[in-house]
Amino acid sequence: MDFIADKIQKPTIYQLVYEQIKNAIIRGDWAVGDRLPSEQALAKTFGVNRLSVRLALQKLNTLGVLETKIGDGTYVKKFDMSQYLGEVSIFFSRPELLDDVADFRKLIETECCRLAIQKATEAEVGELERICREYSRQCAVLKGNYSEENLAELARTDLKFHSTICEFSHNELYFNAYTVAKDIIYRYLIIILRKRIENWKQRDDDTIDDRRHYGIYRAIKEKDFKTCKKILQKIVDHKIEL
Repeated sequence: MDFIADKIQKPTIYQLVYEQIKNAIIRGDWAVGDRLPSEQALAKTFGVNRLSVRLALQKLNTLGVLETKIGDGTYVKKFDMSQYLGEVSIFFSRPELLDDVADFRKLIETECCRLAIQKATEAEVGELERICREYSRQCAVLKGNYSEENLAELARTDLKFHSTICEFSHNELYFNAYTVAKDIIYRYLIIILRKRIENWKQRDDDTIDDRRHYGIYRAIKEKDFKTCKKILQKIVDHKIEL
């Protein structure tokens, strides 16, 4: 049997510079907020030309590791995975995924609620209450004056509430997974809230209200996972007919 192998690619100079700078940041040689030496100084340090340094810095800027301020310099930036994933989430927002949203939310959000009960600080629980109050205000506005703009605002606040719980789980992987799915979840919420509004108009029921969100907030505050899980699954257990 013949041996098959890919050709070994020789790294470019700028890629080597990129790796050196990235590793220096990982080691803590430059901390968040530190200004890096000038391109000229870095080129001298690495023994390369300024173009190679500039390309390496541009790549780190694109990744959100560095921030270059015109006329000032290049600084180490706190890396925000959620911002980075938000840029690519559109590629996952296919219509056929809408029907999977409920299953995804039950899995991720239930576990994030459990962790938030264990790990959320008093201030963070207070932030959930603030979002509940805003959601309540927007529910009242929507009932009194239905519009697509008001509906979109309510959906954004709904998403903010659940996303914040994932953030307060203090599990970065769960939060990042939720961030990837935020666009498709938002589209899902718009459809669900519109259906609830239609039910409310037809039967004058109370499916557009804030009680369940407040219930989740109180359950987290009181460290009652059983109640929290029960309310959450009532909120997210919806399938969409495409």
